[in-house]
Amino acid sequence: MPGREEGYTVQVLVSESRRLLLSRLSGPAPLLWTWVQQQLKPGQNYIEINRKTFLRETGYQSPNTYKKARDLLLYHKLLYPTRRKDVFWVNTNFITAP
Repeated sequence: MPGREEGYTVQVLVSESRRLLLSRLSGPAPLLWTWVQQQLKPGQNYIEINRKTFLRETGYQSPNTYKKARDLLLYHKLLYPTRRKDVFWVNTNFITAP
């Protein structure tokens, strides 16, 4: 068993409507959402997604895979675009990093 790794807490808000929305995610979108949760820093309500890191860490190879996952998270309003490329507001009705 590996040693205990230090980390910080991210709060996932739970309700039936949130659960139903998340269950509708398909393809690589649930994995990108989990990846976002793991990358979110305390006190942050935005995320800069490094596409190459996401693809490398998840084993996907095509940039289109990332784009499809990102677009699905945007469509379901889990992420919101900012003016900066690959930087998104995180919907704090689903997750917060206190």
